[in-house]
Formats: sequence, structure tokens, C-alpha cells
Amino acid sequence: MYWLTGGLLLSLMLAALGVAETLPVPVLPSWLLTPAADGVRLCILGATALLWCHKLNQRRLHTAQKQRIQLTLSLAVLSVLLLVASVIQALSQQQQAARRAVAAPMQVYALVRIEGISDSVGGSTPAQGYRQVARIHKLLPVTQQPSTLRSTLPAFRALQAQLSAPVTDSAVPAQRLLLSYYPKPNNKAAQDPRMQALNALRPNDVLIMRLRIQPLDNNKVSATGFDSYRWLKSRHLDGSASILDASEVLAMRADNEASVLARGQQAIETGRWMLRQHRQAAWQMQTETAQQASAVALSLLTGDRSLISQQTKTHYQAAGISHLLAISGTHVLFLAIVLAALVCMVIERRCPQLYRVLARWQIRWLVMVAAAFLYALFTGFDVPAARTAWLLLVIGLVRVLLLPVSTLRVLLALAVVMAWADPYVLWQGGYWLSFVAVALLLQYETKANNKHDQHSDMRWFERLWWGLWPLLRLQCWLFVALLPLTLLLFGKISLWGLLVNVVMIGVFGWVLVPLNLLAGVVYPILPALADSLWYTVDTALLGIHGMMAALSAVSAAKGWLYTPMTVAGLCVAMLALLPWLLPRSLLHRGWSAPPLLLLGLLLWQQQARLTGAPVLYVLPVADTHLSAVLLHYPSKSYRASWLFLADHRLQEARTPPSISTAEAWSTQLVTQIHTLGIDSLEGMVVQTPIEAADQGAQRLDAVATQIAALMPTKYYWQAGQQSVDAASSSQQPLPKTPCTAGQAWQLPDAALRIEAVTGWSEIDDAAVWDCSLRISSQAPIAIKRYNAMDTAHPVAVNAITAAHSETTELTETPPQTQLLIDASTHQRHWQLWSLLCEVAPLPAPLPTLWLGHSDAVINEETLKKQQVTALATYNDAPLATAWGLEQAVDTP
Repeated sequence: MYWLTGGLLLSLMLAALGVAETLPVPVLPSWLLTPAADGVRLCILGATALLWCHKLNQRRLHTAQKQRIQLTLSLAVLSVLLLVASVIQALSQQQQAARRAVAAPMQVYALVRIEGISDSVGGSTPAQGYRQVARIHKLLPVTQQPSTLRSTLPAFRALQAQLSAPVTDSAVPAQRLLLSYYPKPNNKAAQDPRMQALNALRPNDVLIMRLRIQPLDNNKVSATGFDSYRWLKSRHLDGSASILDASEVLAMRADNEASVLARGQQAIETGRWMLRQHRQAAWQMQTETAQQASAVALSLLTGDRSLISQQTKTHYQAAGISHLLAISGTHVLFLAIVLAALVCMVIERRCPQLYRVLARWQIRWLVMVAAAFLYALFTGFDVPAARTAWLLLVIGLVRVLLLPVSTLRVLLALAVVMAWADPYVLWQGGYWLSFVAVALLLQYETKANNKHDQHSDMRWFERLWWGLWPLLRLQCWLFVALLPLTLLLFGKISLWGLLVNVVMIGVFGWVLVPLNLLAGVVYPILPALADSLWYTVDTALLGIHGMMAALSAVSAAKGWLYTPMTVAGLCVAMLALLPWLLPRSLLHRGWSAPPLLLLGLLLWQQQARLTGAPVLYVLPVADTHLSAVLLHYPSKSYRASWLFLADHRLQEARTPPSISTAEAWSTQLVTQIHTLGIDSLEGMVVQTPIEAADQGAQRLDAVATQIAALMPTKYYWQAGQQSVDAASSSQQPLPKTPCTAGQAWQLPDAALRIEAVTGWSEIDDAAVWDCSLRISSQAPIAIKRYNAMDTAHPVAVNAITAAHSETTELTETPPQTQLLIDASTHQRHWQLWSLLCEVAPLPAPLPTLWLGHSDAVINEETLKKQQVTALATYNDAPLATAWGLEQAVDTP
């Protein structure tokens, strides 16, 4: 009943948060949001915990059956009240956050106080901007003041006086926003004076900013499946803002009335900022690899990952050890153990009489708790560090009070209390992975048989094997046990991580982290010695990063398991693991076979749903002017998958895409394709021509080239004029074929045909080089939008049909057998086609769905000749031509 109550409590709180954020939920009465109501709910939680402890104690003392029945009934009533109070607690926290949330976009002047260190340092890596959490004290619309903060000194002082005036309405809640600033693409971030000023901001600095504030988008999910809304809400942020202008730091400070705890936290954040500045002092004189080694060393010490580039993070993810970049419980526990041992050593030599007052283990426990809390606060008090500190405290109290409570029960109680204090922590993947991993470790420890004593007479290499074998077996146990949860949270897992973790956990845990922590401890006393230790750590990390870069190049195409896990699959996986978690005498491990068989059937059915029918997937792209479309067509004897890439900007105004690097986008696309159950591509088409000064199209060519290196690909069509440089062609992993009008490919049974209807590279005019495609198939092709959160259930694409001239979903109309993938960016593109098609009309009038960008320049006459009966756009914006579609298209 204890475990059932705890599991139901966490599940109900998580469900209540999800429902409240997506559906209109009745507002709770005001009396449920008062401090008195909070106190009542807290009393219910405390009473339930005390009653559970009493029941465990009564079980040990063998009390009468009547008393046990009464105690069980009381516990059942309190548990029901606790479940109801938990739902109310989650809803109250959600509604209080909704009161503070930004309601609408606006441009304002604001008095801003910087909180903590920035999430990223602008210009530290290519294409990296500045991101900072800040508290907004007061807002003024820009329309009431000059448009710049540096207009005139009197105007600025008047603005400062208005913003610095105390707020009279106490009902107005303060807001926490995520501020961001990115320089323009043609400006270097390192030379941007505003970026330099923002990077120099310290924690608790106060200044006036002109901001463009945006509310948090509940429906926005990144192309990789990362839910930025939940991540921001779990950090208690009320909105986001772009920095348009900023003043100098004001002389006034915002901590005059702060509490002692708040001032202590501010001092800790200032120390973290100063340590970052020290590690970044000679940043410009180092190579990029040396910079990233220093950035990772800083992350291992303080949890500050602002200097780590996306490429380094990708390498750690490919190796399956990205969890080592965060401050885990191991860091906290190691520092606590070392400090406790040093204190005990000093006491034994200087003041052994202290042991008459406190036992040795009690002194060690107090030192470990103090060190754990201080270090957890210094690293940001994230979930893993906070869990370790609180767990040390509670386990020590249980031992002092002689309570008959196991460590697993304490762990569940701590998970409930942390979720009760902050329900939004349930949206953090680190919360679930942290507690589940510790629970599995404890369960493994209780079942593992210690056989080291019976091998004491073995030779050194045999002892080494028997010492490493438990570590390897433990890593395999954790990998398999955490596999369902990891797939549910991230949709993929690195198979290389099973082997890499065995080595890297030992290297990081027993070499790098101790040296790094020792350098951090001696830095205030002996900075030179600390720099020497950090140099050793950086040198070791340079070698590790080199090996991971080579591993990342291999594992980008292989070594990953892409199987999105559903909640139903997770439940079945838990049933399969249950016989291995319970004692053998209670449940035989052979009972794992039926759930495993059912899990295999579920995964096979999900994979068949993904790859069993013709589908055209519109893949999400960060830049709305770029498009990526994946066609998957399974026939009776052959499976074909084609990828179409295009840049829909005007050729004269085309700029480099907003995606940081071609490597990042190619890795993202390969991941999306793999999650759809596709391991190879029949071909790729870059519909945008390549020009010498066209950086955007060159970026697409680089993306296609890297995808061809990561995935087996047979054909590569490229729009535009192709160079005839034999040397450069020999270096390409896949030869290019010009995508010109008349170029075609089809399946052996003619079930699918892809034909280029435009593209004339022989004409010396880039306006007519864009390559639009016509796809003809015997089986209907469904058009879906890739759903990163649940790939098994893609989203329907909105369309405008000729029959109704209104927006409808494609699921309401039959899938199409003829598609036109348009990439036109200039009106000459289709004008030339119209002139040529006067002589060569279409062979058969087939209803066609047009798919392209809303900025396409296709006209109504061309739509009529192409027999278009429905329109859809990549960016969900309307196409101007669609409004006259009903009159322009003849019904066949």
C-alpha cells in the first residue's frame, strides 16, 4: 500500500499538471490558495508520513490484530485525503504560475535584475547568443517613452525615476523571464559591443532594458522533440524576451531588503561568476578544442554549461555519457565523503575528546550533510544534487531515531516531498532518471552477492577481473533497466553508451572529478596550484574529446536505438522487470517472458505502422524558409525513401540559414529519419540551385553531403549548374546528378515515379534553375507532419481544397496519388514551364495536391494546367493563389 500510494500520488500530480496546461480547468476557490490551506495540506502530508512510520514500528513489535486493522483503516483514509490534497496542490501551483505568466506579446521598458549566472555566453562559440534568467520589477510600454535608452540624459532619468518607483499594487506579481540576445548574421558576436556588455553583467546587477516580451508557447516543440515550454515552466519562468537595448548598470542594488538566505545565494552565484571569469581569462588565446576542454571542466565543477558548444554536447550524446556533463549525486557524495574523512582525521589528531559527545559516524554524517548542501547550492541546487543532499540528511535522521524504514522507502518519500514542494519538477527528465537510477542501484546492491573474500588467494589479474566484473554487470543492469524510461523521455539511446560508460564513469568519477574538486577547494588559497590541477584536467579532457569525436563520426550513423516508447510500452516493460526486482521466492523470473513477448509485439506493430503505408512526412525545421520533406513508399518487393530539401528565400535576398551548422541540421534530420523506422535513402533532391555567392544553398549542399555520409544513399539530385571539377567530384561520397526538367526515377514495378518538371540549368539564368517535382503513385500517399513528441501519431497537414475553398485537414480528404513539390522562388520559373507545356501538355488529367512554401510564386493558370485540386504549405501560412482556386481549377 505504501508503494501504491506513492506511485498514485506522483501520477495524479503529473496528470493534473498536464490537464491544467492543455484544457480549461475550473479555477480553484480563493480559500484553497491561501497560506492556511497550504498548511492544512502540509499537515495531511506530515500526518500520513508519521502514521506510516508508526505502522512499520507496530509491525516490528507484533501488535494485536485489532490495532493493526484500525491503523490500516486510518492510513487508508489519510492516503485518500493525501491524494486529493496532492491534486489540489498541483492545481494551485499551476494557477499561481498562470497569474504571473506573460499574457500577450509587447515591447516594454523594464527594470531588470540579473539572477544568477547566464545560461550561455554570447560569442564564446560560433552562432551562440546570450541567454539569461532575470526578474522584471516594473514595466512601461515603449509608446510612452523615446525609442532608445540613449536619446537624452533627462529622458533617461525620467524613465529611471518611473521604473524605480515602488509598486503600490501588491497584487501585481513579479515575473521571471528568459532574456536572449543574438547578433545579426553579418555581425561577429565577439565584436558586438552590446554582446560584450551583456556578457559582463554580474549576478544581482540592475539595469533598464528595452525588451520584446513573448508568452510561452504551449504548442511549440523543437524538431528534436525537446519541449521548451515544459523546460521553461519547470524553471518557473513566466515568459521569454528579446533584448533590444540596455542601459549601463545602475548604481542602485536590488538586494537591500533581501533575506539572509537570499543574500547567501547571491554570494554563491557571484562566486560561480567569478570562477567562470577566471577560467575564461585566456579564452581567446586558446584553440577551440582547448576552450571546450576548459568548458567541460568548469561544468564538472560548478554545473555551468554556458561555454560548452553544441558540437561538444553532440559528441557526449553520441557516446552516451551526456549525463556526466551535469552535476550528479556522485559529485556531491564524493566531495562530502572526502571532507568528512579530512575532518575526522583532524579531530583524531587535535581533539579526540569530541568523540565522547558525538559518535564518529554522527560527526561524519553532519560534515557530509553540510558539505552536500553547500556544494549543491554552489552548483545551482538541481534535482540530482538536491536529491543527494536531502537523502543524506533523511537517512541520518532515520538512523538517529532508530526508525524501521528502508532506504528505498526513504527515497520514495523524498521523491513525493520534492514533487509536493514543486509540482513542476515532475516535468524534468532528470527528476525521473535520478530517482529511478538510485532505486535500481539500491535494489541491485541488496541482491548482489559479494564474493571478493573467497577470491583472496587469486593472482592480481584474476582479482582485477573479479573487481571489474561487478562494475560491468552493474552497468548492464542499469542500461537494461533504464532503457524503457530513457526511450520514453528521449526516443533514442546510444548503444555505445553501454561500453563507454564502463570506462568513462571510472575515469570521470575517480580521476577527473576528484582533481577538479580539489582544484576548486584550493583555488581561494593557492590559485597557482589550482591552475596546475586544472591544466591536468584540461589535458586529459582533450584526449577524451578526441576519442569521442571519432566515436561520434561512427555512431552518428550506427550504434543508436531509435524506438519511441509509449506509456503502454513502459508499463509492459515494468511488468517484465518486476520478477527481477522482487525476491526469487516471491515471483519466478520466467514470468518475464510473457511481458517481453507483448512488448516485442507492441514495438513491431508500432514499427509496421510507421513503415507499412506510403507517407509523405513534412519534417520540422528551425528556419521557416527552409523545408525538408521525406517520402516513404513501401511496395510489395521494394521500399523507397526520398528526401527533398529546399530554400524558399528570394535568390537576391537569400542569407545563411539560422541553423547553427550544417552538421547540427544533418544530425537532426538523420535522427528524425531513423525514428520513423527508415535506415537508408533511395535518394536526395536539393531543389535549390547552387550559386557561387549563395551561402544558403551551399549550406543545403553541405547538409545533403553529410547525410549521404551518415546514411546509405543511392542517388543525389542537385538543382542548378554543376561544376565539372574532377578533383572535387572524386571527394564527394555520392555523385551528383543535375535536377533538370525531364529527369525521372521510378520503381521497377512502376508503382512510384518521381519526375522533375522544372529546372533548366543550360539557361544562364538562376531564376529558372529551381527544381520542382511531380510524384505519381499507384497507391494513395498520406501527407503528415512529423510529430517529434510521438512519432507513431504524426499530425495532419492543413490544406485548402478546390471544392470548398476553405481550410480542412487532409485526413478528411482521400490521400493523393499525384503530388507537386514546388520550390519556385521567381516568377520566371513557372512562366518558362507554361511556354514549354503549351507544346507538351500533361498526358492525363489527374487530381494533384500542391505542396510548397507560402512565398511560392506559382499562379492560378499554372495550377489549372497541373490539375491541382488541393493546396498545402510547409509553414501553415495561406497561399495567395489559393483563394481563386475554385474558379481556376476544372473538375475532371
